[in-house]
Amino acid sequence: MTGLPDLGACADEVAVAFGLGVASGPMHEVAGGEQARIWRLDTTVGSFAVKEPRPGCLPRADGVDVAFQETVRAQTDVIMPMPMPVRRPSGAYLAPISDRLLRVSSWVDLEPPDPGLDPAAVGRLLAALHQVTFAMPEVLRGSGVDPWYWTPVGEPVWSELAGRLKAAEAPFAATLRGEVPHLVALEDVLEAPRDLRMCHCDLWSDNVLRSTSGEICVIDWDSCGPADPSHELACAVFEFGQGDAARRQELSDAYRAAGGPDGEHAADREAALPLIARRLAAGATTILVKASRSAGLETVVRALVDVPTGRHAGVSTP
Repeated sequence: MTGLPDLGACADEVAVAFGLGVASGPMHEVAGGEQARIWRLDTTVGSFAVKEPRPGCLPRADGVDVAFQETVRAQTDVIMPMPMPVRRPSGAYLAPISDRLLRVSSWVDLEPPDPGLDPAAVGRLLAALHQVTFAMPEVLRGSGVDPWYWTPVGEPVWSELAGRLKAAEAPFAATLRGEVPHLVALEDVLEAPRDLRMCHCDLWSDNVLRSTSGEICVIDWDSCGPADPSHELACAVFEFGQGDAARRQELSDAYRAAGGPDGEHAADREAALPLIARRLAAGATTILVKASRSAGLETVVRALVDVPTGRHAGVSTP
């Protein structure tokens, strides 16, 4: 995409392509991640978020995520407001504009990521998601869960992370280094996903956000697919539990009270380890560039120390 025109100047084209009235002015970039940038489009009919893929990245094109969001919206109001995909007049949800494939969603004003969100509210939200009835395409169900989400990363990865953090002079690098044997032992008891349902698959604090009106909102559904609800619950318990046993218990209790699937091992937090390791890897890379991320990483590392060996060592998990 190098050398392409600034997308901000394409507001009129985007508005026309998606049938959104007349643009009020240029679009403005408001957020960005590793795979996409988000622009705000204001028009005569409202405000919208425009998602532009980064160079080398392509937007999801099978339409399953769009159908899933629409189904969630139709079946539950627990996670309202939620940005909804905007379809073009033809029904399509992608538009080729200035050599990019763009997607548009409705606009919701959101606060910055906060893993300290009310754990009970997060538990209820997750329970609502896991009770949505969605006709998963057979090709998706047949493919199962990508091993990236649940297979062990192994001692070399944990040690390499500790080494990178040490090189970045992170004050908690020694803590992670000392926990590597414990984390590798936990990976030995990981189980393959079971009871597959359609899940968001990326419910971390950067995608579970409080709106400025106070409700909890879920964004970025691009990774949704088949998953074991207990694994997604484990990630939420870890992320929003923040190393506090009472918060973890409150989230788990709210999840079950709201009707969340209560499998035999529904809150075994070792199930979250592969994703935690990969998120740590991304954070460790960022820390080498921007040291201000270290505080967030430290919270994760110190919480890892508190992950018990669960049922396999006679320690109860919430």
